[in-house]
Amino acid sequence: MAVPCACFGYSPISRASLKPRWRASRSHPLRRSTPAIRSAFCSQFNAYGGGDGHYVAIDQTNDAIYYQCSQNGRCGGVQDNSDGTQTTLGFGPAAGSTRFTADAPLVIDPTSPSVLYLGGNVLDRSTDRGATWTQISPSDPNDLPGPPPAEEEQDPVYANTYATISAIAPAAANPDPNGYASTIYVGTDTGYLWKTADAGQTWTQQTGLPQLWVNSITVDPANANRAWVAFSGFRTGDDGSHLYETINGGATWTSVSGILPNAPIEDVVFDHASNAMYVATDLGVFWAEVPPGGGHALPAPLQWLRVGAGLPATPDMDLKINGPDTKLLAGTFGRGLWEVTLPTAKNG
Repeated sequence: MAVPCACFGYSPISRASLKPRWRASRSHPLRRSTPAIRSAFCSQFNAYGGGDGHYVAIDQTNDAIYYQCSQNGRCGGVQDNSDGTQTTLGFGPAAGSTRFTADAPLVIDPTSPSVLYLGGNVLDRSTDRGATWTQISPSDPNDLPGPPPAEEEQDPVYANTYATISAIAPAAANPDPNGYASTIYVGTDTGYLWKTADAGQTWTQQTGLPQLWVNSITVDPANANRAWVAFSGFRTGDDGSHLYETINGGATWTSVSGILPNAPIEDVVFDHASNAMYVATDLGVFWAEVPPGGGHALPAPLQWLRVGAGLPATPDMDLKINGPDTKLLAGTFGRGLWEVTLPTAKNG
C-alpha cells in the first residue's frame, strides 16, 4: 500500500516524550490528499482510482496533479482544476516492458515533476507526465532483472509478473543537463541492484549485496553517491533484516541492519534535515541517527530504536515524512494509516 498523502494535525507532544503514541488516521486508505497541513486528522479521503493499494504519487510542486496505479503497471493521472473540473492525464503505452509485477513502481523525478519513471522488466521515462515513454534500460535478454525462471511462467494467474523492476530511486543531486535525474538506482524482484550515472545510457550492476527481492531504495537528496537499499528474503525463506548503505556511489556497500529484528524491511526513508533513518518492517517501525554527509566510517552498528508506541501488530508497508519534518506516517497491512511525532521533531 502506497502512502503519499499528508493528513496531519499539530500535536502537543514534545521532543521530551520518549514514547509518543501512534494515532490512527480516521480516513479510508488509500487516496490522494494534498501535502498541506490539515486540521487534526482529515475527515475523509475522496476516492480516486487505484486497485489493491498500489503506487500513488503526488506532484510536490503542485498537489492538484497526482497519479495512481492498479495492478501490473496500469497507471494514470489527474489534474484538479480551479473550476472544480478534472483533467485526465492519460498514460501512453509503455515503451519497452513486456512484464510488470503487480505492484509496479511509479516514481516522480525529484527535480523535474513532469518527469516520471515506470518499472516493468525495463525502466521507462516520461518527460510529459506519462503521455509518452522512452525506454532507458536494456531489453530482453539483457534487461536489468534477468530472465524469469521457467516455472514462474507456468502459473495461470501470475505468469509474466516476475523478473521485473521492484524499486526506483532517482537522485535529486547533480541532475542531467535536461533537468531530470542523472543518477538512478533500480532494484529488481530477482535480487539485483543497478545504477546509472548518465540518465540511463549505461548501467552498472552493484555487487557485495544479498540477492534478495529489493523492496525499497532511498538516496540522500544532497549526495547522489549516498544511498540505502532494503531487501526482503520472504520469497526465499530468509527472515533476516537486510539494509545496506553506500557512501561512495556503489563502489562498496555496508550492512547497517545492526540490531533490527529479523524480519523483511518493507520501506526505508531518510530525513536529511535530521540525519535520521526510518525503516518499516514486518515487526514495527524503527529509526536511527546516521552520520551526516558521508565519506567517513560508519558506527557499527547503528543504534536502532522503536518509533513510538501503540502501532498495531501487523506489517508496516510504507513510510512518509510530512513537509515540516514533524510527523511520520505509516501505512500498515490491513490496519489503516497511522501517524506519530518524529523522535527528532523540535515541535509537535
